[in-house]
Amino acid sequence: MAEEKSAEFLLLTKEDVSTVVENSLGSAFKLIDYKITNFSDRILGFMGAHRLLSVRVREETSTNEETHSYFVKCLPPTNEEQSRVLQSVNFFYKEANFYSHILPKLTASIGDHSWCPRSYLVKGSNLVVLENLATKNYIVKDKLLDIESLKSALVAMAKLHGSTVLAEKRLGKTFLELHPKALEESLCINQGYTKEWYRTGLDVAAAVAEKLGLNATLIPKICDRTFEALSTLKMRQNVICHGDAWSFNFMFKDSPLAPNCVMMDFQIIRYAPAVIDVAQFFYYTMRREFREKNEYQLLRHYYDEFAKILKIDEEVVVPSFSQILEEFELCRIVGVVSAVLQLPLTMVDDEVGADIFSDAGGFARLVYLDRVDLVLDIMKKDSSYNDRIVESVKEMVERSKKLLGEIIQ
Repeated sequence: MAEEKSAEFLLLTKEDVSTVVENSLGSAFKLIDYKITNFSDRILGFMGAHRLLSVRVREETSTNEETHSYFVKCLPPTNEEQSRVLQSVNFFYKEANFYSHILPKLTASIGDHSWCPRSYLVKGSNLVVLENLATKNYIVKDKLLDIESLKSALVAMAKLHGSTVLAEKRLGKTFLELHPKALEESLCINQGYTKEWYRTGLDVAAAVAEKLGLNATLIPKICDRTFEALSTLKMRQNVICHGDAWSFNFMFKDSPLAPNCVMMDFQIIRYAPAVIDVAQFFYYTMRREFREKNEYQLLRHYYDEFAKILKIDEEVVVPSFSQILEEFELCRIVGVVSAVLQLPLTMVDDEVGADIFSDAGGFARLVYLDRVDLVLDIMKKDSSYNDRIVESVKEMVERSKKLLGEIIQ
């Protein structure tokens, strides 16, 4: 093995990689060699670095060598600013805790691991090694999803939510009691880098509203209601929510029977009503006209899958579909506001994003520093990006009377 000493190489020791091999293939396989490379030229997200671990192994009873690969997610080894921000908001702690302690309880409750990747190593709170779903023909699709992909993703989401309910009944405690730090709110908090992300997001939304001739003073009032919504809705039934259900956090594999889906990236998990995840997912992955046309049938699809899982335990009370519809309307504000704050980041074209990140201060400029001029400039150059941002801000203002007037109980 070459004796390179780069930051990439030092992400994992030989002992770490041997553990990955044993956990994934069994103790009969021995490590021969390994290398770590970039997983993709494409930006897969802003909340970590993504690497490919390739290993050569040999079974003890054979002379034949095999090659296997794994997905590595870690703190950016060469971007100190990005690493500092991610550590300060506990994103990697959340994901490490999820794979180490929470996921085994969830999958045991329904006997199903198909909705989430398998983890082969959790190293501290800054690195996880997962199965490489690309080798099983899973792919990331477009930022806007078609109807079948949406349904498939909702099945995976229902398994996360339903398994929470069943596991808590079996354990006799809530996950919030068992893992409070891992499930504390990450985004709707008024401190640190998150406060700056929120403040600069409001500035962008207000600038777009003013550009459109809309009442920009409504923006902070509506956005602040998300804090109230998340706080007040704790009185309702809560589950582990993904918290960041945009299209690149789902991978899909089309089969002759039906497409299936795996959820990725559990760095922003929260404990909240299940339909908060659904509301964010709808607003992240669909254009408004398409969403409004298909919203009811997609909610029904989600409900049917959620109810089917809950019925595994005959003693669990299954909510009615009308209850889900009611809660969705109460939680819609979280979807509306999330889209306004997040789409200016997630909808950035891959090449544009790569160019921004090539600058040492690019991450800070895009995520938590003043980014109004940056966003408005991208809007001028990218019509698809412009349309999504404009649409989200217009809908927020159009819905403002109801969003500001509704009483959340």
